[in-house]
Amino acid sequence: SKTGSTELKMEQGVAIDKGFASPYFVTDSAKGECVLENPLIFITDTKLRAQHEIAHIMEMAAQRHRPLLVIADETDSMALQTMVVNKMRGTIMCAAVNAPSFGDNRMEMLKDLAALTSSTLVTTKSGARIEDTPFSAFGSADKIIITKGKTVFVNPTHNVTEVENRSTEIRTHLTIEQDAYLRTRLQK
Repeated sequence: SKTGSTELKMEQGVAIDKGFASPYFVTDSAKGECVLENPLIFITDTKLRAQHEIAHIMEMAAQRHRPLLVIADETDSMALQTMVVNKMRGTIMCAAVNAPSFGDNRMEMLKDLAALTSSTLVTTKSGARIEDTPFSAFGSADKIIITKGKTVFVNPTHNVTEVENRSTEIRTHLTIEQDAYLRTRLQK
């Protein structure tokens, strides 16, 4: 800094090893980052491809004048194009991030993120439709910083009970799991 003092500010958060789905979401081109202040967070295990799948979610965020982060199994085609066009026009500040990890571990990571951000994981296996998602399914954080290969959630708004329940569930699986690889995954 230009002053003689040294400062250190620590904030709680979590990071995942996936970045933005499109470089058009970048808000700071010098740093190559997309920064969302006080965003709504939507998490699903489905692949978002059609415009109608994302329109309802974007409308709810736009009505509340808040940025939107969508974490999905995959966001591409018309859904991604819809988000990019709306972001470029200034209609809504938004970004998409593909879900971290692979296979069964992906679902577990999405459950972890949902607990940490007070989101409801919208799964098609349970019969839920994205178009019917209520506002209560959204989570939030103070800030989200997304780069090409990483997403950082700063001070996610989490429900302590949900996080403790998720931790207990993982610890229970850890005590009964015999496979060394699966035990390592659970410990992470």
